Amino acid sequence: MGWVFMPSVPNRDRGSFDWIGYILLVVMVYCLITGLTEGNAEGWTSGYILGLFAVGVGSSIALIWSQLRDRPTLIDVSLFSHKEFAMTALIAFVFGIGNFGSGYGVPVFGQLIQGMTPIVAALVMFPSSILVVIALPLTGKLADRIPAHIGILIGLFLFAIGTLPMAGADVNTPFLFIMLYFIISRFGMSFTNPFIMKTALASLPADKLSAGGGTINFCRQFGGSLGLTAWVAFVEYRTTFHSEALTATQSSANTTTQEMLKGIGRIYAEAGLPAELHLPGALHFLGEIIQAQASTLGFQDGFLLLVFFFICAMIPAYLLGRIKR
Repeated sequence: MGWVFMPSVPNRDRGSFDWIGYILLVVMVYCLITGLTEGNAEGWTSGYILGLFAVGVGSSIALIWSQLRDRPTLIDVSLFSHKEFAMTALIAFVFGIGNFGSGYGVPVFGQLIQGMTPIVAALVMFPSSILVVIALPLTGKLADRIPAHIGILIGLFLFAIGTLPMAGADVNTPFLFIMLYFIISRFGMSFTNPFIMKTALASLPADKLSAGGGTINFCRQFGGSLGLTAWVAFVEYRTTFHSEALTATQSSANTTTQEMLKGIGRIYAEAGLPAELHLPGALHFLGEIIQAQASTLGFQDGFLLLVFFFICAMIPAYLLGRIKR
């Protein structure tokens, strides 16, 4: 199909591969993602984590500098001189964070919080996948008929609306509700992706289309991978925060906790367990309840953060419309 439908381009010498840029990119991605991944375990102020971030930031600065030189480069920075392309690349980066985060967070929430099996968690996403397959050709045609910033804003709004209810979801949220929320957010993706790509490429000359398409995809994928790693670290951090806060309330002065421990002790006694195991068993059960509640609150904070990212992406989408006018 590529031979038939893709336009032919003059065969020209593109120069040698940009190994310097490639190595700097690999170092940057590795250091930043590793730092975010291990930050909670090693400590965010530890020398190891700070060193990773320092090398990652230094590599990113060196990468940008290396791409500004007058020779074949990994990334064509001249693309960002086109305002519409630069704005669309920013939207793609921020959108990638929210898109990857929600696509990962919802099924993991189902497994960790609601006790779903992997198959059942996958079924949450199945109807939305069918919807995307049906909707993409329609929204692709719509991209030629309505302003790009309107289509992108609609998609981001649907993503935010579909993700916001998850900020209040817990173990009692019905399966069909979670499926509906995910359908709404994925329908937003059907709007956002075609409009992002169409707007980015329409702002470039013909000889820049190949580089432009690759750069937009890189921005979306890099935003997704980096943002997803940061999102997971954020959820872990907030889970620990809520766990410590809830644990601090479990004291002898907490009558509710004391009544619960006594009730669990009576259940153990009726089950025939030795008396010396009643209190340790009750405390263990209490710890599991606290951890489950802390995990729920951590995920809720994480979904609220994703909504924030979608709202942030609406700002450059709105400015994109002003640029076009």
